[in-house]
Amino acid sequence: MFTAGGLISFSQDFRFKPSVLLDYSFRNSAHINQLDINGNFIIADVLWLGGSYRTTEQVAVGILQVQATPQLMFGVSYDYPAGRMTTYSKGSGEVFLRYEFGSKISAANPRYF
Repeated sequence: MFTAGGLISFSQDFRFKPSVLLDYSFRNSAHINQLDINGNFIIADVLWLGGSYRTTEQVAVGILQVQATPQLMFGVSYDYPAGRMTTYSKGSGEVFLRYEFGSKISAANPRYF
């Protein structure tokens, strides 16, 4: 597995966070098991708008997150099959809640990665 990402600052209140995840197999026949391409726009460190596309399963995902307080984040996402899975599913939604306890970690941007 290989993952990479970055944080591009256009201004103090507008950032872009692209990332990629690659799962590649050398076993039997070399092929890609999973490839995810992701991107989030971060506005004023409060609103996160983004999307993701999983090429191997042909699924598109829309994401909306709100950083309500420094410790509390909540959001929604919606997965929509864009390929062969459309005959089995018309999509699914997800609601999430994240709470960060007061632990200290040594990372330049722990909330982003």
